[in-house]
Amino acid sequence: TLSAALADTLRARGVADPAATLTADIAMSVFRIGFARWVEGADKRDLSQIMRESLGELKTVTATT
Repeated sequence: TLSAALADTLRARGVADPAATLTADIAMSVFRIGFARWVEGADKRDLSQIMRESLGELKTVTATT
């Protein structure tokens, strides 16, 4: 899968598990959700803008208080 390939690449660059696997899985989720929003969207925003928004939502959810 693309997620596994991304995790392998992260490991090759020195990212240890489970961080490499978690990061790859999260990245693919952000992409999947952002892409779906872009395809379905009527507002014609750029894919990169929607991806940043999706990542921002993830940051909000995972931010420590």
